[in-house]
Amino acid sequence: GDLTRVPTALDIEIASHRLALHTMYSARQLAVGIVMLTERASLSLEPGKASHHYPPPAPDTQPAPPRAADAWLADFAAHLREAIDARPFVADRAAIELSGGMDSATVACGLAAIKRPHASLGILLEGETRAPQLRRRGAIVERLGLHDHNVEIAALPPSLDLRPVPGRPLGFNQEYYLEACAALWDQAAALGCDRLYTGVGGDELFPDYRHELSSEGEAFDVRRERAHRTAVDRLLTPRAREAARSLHCFGAPASPVPATSLAAQACRAADIARRGLWPVNPLSDPYLVRFCHQLPVEQRRGRALMQRYLQAKLGEDTFPAGYRKETFEQVFPDLIAANAAMLAGQLRECALADLGLVDAHGVMDLLDAVATRRERVPTAVLVSFLWLERLARQLG
Repeated sequence: GDLTRVPTALDIEIASHRLALHTMYSARQLAVGIVMLTERASLSLEPGKASHHYPPPAPDTQPAPPRAADAWLADFAAHLREAIDARPFVADRAAIELSGGMDSATVACGLAAIKRPHASLGILLEGETRAPQLRRRGAIVERLGLHDHNVEIAALPPSLDLRPVPGRPLGFNQEYYLEACAALWDQAAALGCDRLYTGVGGDELFPDYRHELSSEGEAFDVRRERAHRTAVDRLLTPRAREAARSLHCFGAPASPVPATSLAAQACRAADIARRGLWPVNPLSDPYLVRFCHQLPVEQRRGRALMQRYLQAKLGEDTFPAGYRKETFEQVFPDLIAANAAMLAGQLRECALADLGLVDAHGVMDLLDAVATRRERVPTAVLVSFLWLERLARQLG
C-alpha cells in the first residue's frame, strides 16, 4: 500500500485478468514496475537493477495407499499439531480469528491441544446465517475456554465509496471486508497480542478433482462458468477481454500450497502487520496441504475428515451432518442495492473506462442487475470492478 503513494500506472494485462476474476499469484503486480517476492522465490538486487528467480514447480499430487479411517484421523491431528508447533506460541500473546466455521474451529482445537490462545475474535453476520453462527461460536468458545470478542458486520460494512481515502492507501491485493477485519485486528493489538491465528487455507484442503465430479456436478460448474463469462463479457471492452484470455505466463510455478491460499494471505498480511501482528495460517502448512490432497475421496468429500476431527474435539452437535457453512455472500448484494444511487453518480466518470478496460454502459447495466436481482455471479464481477476502480483513481 505504501508503494501506491508514488505515481504509477496500472498493468493492463494484470488488471484485465483481475476484472475477469482469474486467480493470480505472481511477482508481477497491478502497478507497472512493482513486483512481489512470491512463495519460495528469491530476489536479487543490484544498483539500478532487480530480478527474481522462481524454484521448480511442486510435483503433482499422488494418491496415498488405502488405510483405515481412524488412521487418517490420527494423522490429520498429528499434521495439524506439527503445523502449529512449528511456529513460536505464547498463549497470552496469541489471538485466533473464529468465524464459527470449520476452518477456524479446527485451528482453535489444534491450538487448545497445546495451550489455549488468549482471545478469539469474530465478525458476526446478519440474515439467516446469524443464529446458527452465534450458536456455533458460543459452543466453541465455551468448550475451549476462550475469551471472545466480536464486531458486527452491519456496523462496519465494506466501503463502496470510490473516492480514495487520504492516509489509507489500498494495496495491490483485495481484502473486501477490510473495515470489519481491521476492527478485529485492532482489538487483538489492544489486548497485547502479537500473533494472529487464522483458518486461511481451509477452503483448499479438500479439493474435488475433476475426474471425481458427477455429471450433475460438472453441469453445475458449466452453468456457473457460463454465467460468470457472460457477466464479465458485458463489462469488459474487447481489448480487455482479449488480454484476459491470454496465458498466465506471469504466474508463479505450482506451489505445495494452492495459489488461492497464497493470494488470500497476500491480501491481508500487510494490514495485519501494520498492527504489530504476525499472521499464522496453520491450514496453509505445505505438509498438511500435501497430506490432505492425497486423501481418498471419501475422506475429502464434504470435508469429512475435518468434520470427524471437530466432532471428536467439540462433540457431534457442533458440526453435525448437513452443516451449512456461514458465508458473507449476502453482504454485498444488499449493500450495493442500498447504495446504488451513490455508485451511479460516482460512476458517471469511470477511470477504468478511460483506460479502455471496461465499457461505461456495461458498468451501469451490471450495477442495475445487481441492485435489482442481487444475483451472486454478477455481484462478484461488480465488486471486483469497484475495488479496482477505486485503486485506479488512487493511482491517478
